[in-house]
Amino acid sequence: MIHTLHAKLKGDGYAVAALITLFLAIVVFINPLREFPLNDDWTHTLSIKTFLDSGTLYYPAFLSAYLYLPIAYGIALTSIFGFSFSILRVTNLAFALATLVFFYFFLKKSTGSRFPSLIGALLLLFNPLFLNQSFTFMGDIPSLFFFLLSVYFFWDGFRSGSTQKYALGVLCSLLAFSIRQTMIVPLLVATPWFLLSSHFNKKKVAIFFSCGILAAAFLALVPRLAN
Repeated sequence: MIHTLHAKLKGDGYAVAALITLFLAIVVFINPLREFPLNDDWTHTLSIKTFLDSGTLYYPAFLSAYLYLPIAYGIALTSIFGFSFSILRVTNLAFALATLVFFYFFLKKSTGSRFPSLIGALLLLFNPLFLNQSFTFMGDIPSLFFFLLSVYFFWDGFRSGSTQKYALGVLCSLLAFSIRQTMIVPLLVATPWFLLSSHFNKKKVAIFFSCGILAAAFLALVPRLAN
């Protein structure tokens, strides 16, 4: 049994090592260390720069998405290392790599097969939108990471009958929502299944869901209150 487990971990290790190596080779080839904004990431980067310069929490009224989480960890990192587009861009690369590795293991757990899971992760890596957004400070990559986490916890929680997994799914949905508001969808889709199932404490599910919706509503109202 121990030998079988070791063989499985060793096999997954090769797949993950291949993913990481390929991803790092792409990063070196493209070279993300450039001091200029890309796409529309200058919009929420402005909040970070304003805070560093004046200590004022400025939230641009023209931001179509509420990018609370990237602004928060962007302020934290640039407060330590100084303002840099490169540092902010590297955070997205870290999220991109974490997303690829997690996606591989998610596919592996759901399919039970290593090779198709690796192919799926490679298809994500070479998706033009994923690759492009990975080299920006846009919110698409970190929101995708938390979106996949929420889907995983809802899926695994429903399979295992775990209300705790449902709660983790709610939390990850909120984290994704704090970057891209459409990422609340897994919470809205999964909750009816949990409520209709006889395997879960419906009171706990309702409480977690209510807390999640109230937190999302609060986050959506913050910019309106601030302006």
